[in-house]
Amino acid sequence: MYLGANGSTQNISLSAGGLIDVQQGTLRNEYSAGNWANNLGSLNIAAGADVNLWDSAGGITVDKLTGAGTVYAGYSGSGNAKLFTVGVANGSGTFSGTLSDDGSRLNLVKKGTTCSAPTPW
Repeated sequence: MYLGANGSTQNISLSAGGLIDVQQGTLRNEYSAGNWANNLGSLNIAAGADVNLWDSAGGITVDKLTGAGTVYAGYSGSGNAKLFTVGVANGSGTFSGTLSDDGSRLNLVKKGTTCSAPTPW
């Protein structure tokens, strides 16, 4: 699914406890048109599926990040680092997938008070 592929802004604004569940394929922020600023919902990315920040100026904001898929920074032509923010409703989850700087720099931001990671980020 390409958010904003038609050129219009797509607002993603779930309440805490909501879930965006990417089971297969790609969820991509297209043409800076996916607006995640008010999202408090969580994101699950299944193994083999991916989320691509593409050219999203505002990035992607979620609470819990779970699953075993891949988060791609995406398109580098926009010239900006891609911002991926987790923990916005103080959630925590287990993500065993991949965070990838695949053409652009991916900046990971952890909000909230819970954090456990086996190695430093």
